[in-house]
Amino acid sequence: MTGCKRRVLWLLAGLLALAGAACSAADDGPSIVLFYEEGCSSCSHVEEVIAEYVALHPGLRVERHEIDEPGALELLGRLSDRFGVAAIHVPVTFVGEVGIVGGERSQEMQLREAIELCVNAGCPSPLAVGGSPLLLIDFVTLGGFVVLFAALLLLQGI
Repeated sequence: MTGCKRRVLWLLAGLLALAGAACSAADDGPSIVLFYEEGCSSCSHVEEVIAEYVALHPGLRVERHEIDEPGALELLGRLSDRFGVAAIHVPVTFVGEVGIVGGERSQEMQLREAIELCVNAGCPSPLAVGGSPLLLIDFVTLGGFVVLFAALLLLQGI
């Protein structure tokens, strides 16, 4: 086997390992996905509520995305579509199968209820709700491009 073919096989094996890790991470216990903006007072309030539950339940994972970071708006759009919420402002919080927009008193009560349900009864990761985990979909797409690229290299005899 040529050196190029070996490298391509190692690349494909690594990609499969990453996809498997992404899949298991997406289903690993209760989690919260929070979209926020620096300086947002409602976001700070939601952060305080979440921190309260994290202190009580150390296994609770929180994935935070500042809306100005690369890829955050795209992920927010995909989750908003999947959960059927209009993410017109932050904070936007996803817990289990619930999407919550805002940080006022009524949204705080929704958030508390969703976290309690998730911690006590179990729930899927928001990244996995409605089908395959979003990260896994990204890896499968990337894998398709890697396979296509590898096939073109092999066809060219490099």
